[in-house]
Amino acid sequence: MNYLTLNFTLELATVFKDSTVGLSPVPPAQLALAVILQAYTGVSDDEAFLLQLKWIEGDN
Repeated sequence: MNYLTLNFTLELATVFKDSTVGLSPVPPAQLALAVILQAYTGVSDDEAFLLQLKWIEGDN
């Protein structure tokens, strides 16, 4: 991870603190991956989420 990415990630962590209200936050990198998957494969939000789960679990 380069300096700019690390710095940006740390900055986001201070802005978006833990809360007991609502859903757990999704890391920005995971959201970016979902958008890239959707653009590349032409799938829906749900399908991109399932593709990410398969990729994370190693079921390529």
